[in-house]
Amino acid sequence: MLLAWAATSHAAAWVLVADRPAQLRRATKAARGAKVVRAVPYGQRAVCLEVEQPSLRVRNRVERRLRRPVEGRSDCDWGWFPKGTGWVAVLLEPPVEGLQPALEALALPFYDLQVPSEGPIRFCVSANAVAESLLEKTLRDSGLQVRGVREVGACRRDP
Repeated sequence: MLLAWAATSHAAAWVLVADRPAQLRRATKAARGAKVVRAVPYGQRAVCLEVEQPSLRVRNRVERRLRRPVEGRSDCDWGWFPKGTGWVAVLLEPPVEGLQPALEALALPFYDLQVPSEGPIRFCVSANAVAESLLEKTLRDSGLQVRGVREVGACRRDP
């Protein structure tokens, strides 16, 4: 368990989730010591910070302000999805031409598709509905650029 924590303690991105907006502002301010490269807000109580110098000292200060641990991620694009299991998330490079026929070929009972104005397209489906490998293969065979496929805890982060 200690190894798992050590592996995420120096991630390139930190997801900060607070109980109150003021708590989030204080924690974000404390993160300046890690040289924030990019900040992506996920609502009034959550933000992702991509940091250049992710030191444990600064991370501990941020966690004290939040009163909970930060979620370490590889980048903020994956931070949109909460950690956990049960759902499969896919990040796709724009444009989305060819996505609809690929989804129809999979015949999924439910999926969540988010097409933001900037950044990657986020697609999420229940892990029970389709295998990760089949999903990725189908999307790639349709000519889509798949950035990555991961198992996550939910399709969207709570606001």
